[in-house]
Amino acid sequence: MSKKIEKIREEIRKEEARIRDMTEHLKTLRMQEKRLEDEEIVRQIRELGGRNTDILDTLRKIQDQKSQNKDHMDPDEQGQNDLVPENGETTQDEPANCEWEEQ
Repeated sequence: MSKKIEKIREEIRKEEARIRDMTEHLKTLRMQEKRLEDEEIVRQIRELGGRNTDILDTLRKIQDQKSQNKDHMDPDEQGQNDLVPENGETTQDEPANCEWEEQ
């Protein structure tokens, strides 16, 4: 086999290993980001309800307030300020009708 082919194959192996390492590092960073976001959400919810208040109770109160406010809104305004769509599905800030490549 020619030395040029061997050299290219070795470079391919190195790049594939580097990509694997970087992919793992990216996964770790995304997990850290999610954990920190979750901690921030919990902190903000605790601040809303006070330090000694149960988080679930605080969330229920927020939901109750939201449903009470909906009852008093014009039909045109209902649903405009919802954090979660009525179908209950959440998104990761993905644009509508966007196809993502799998990695």
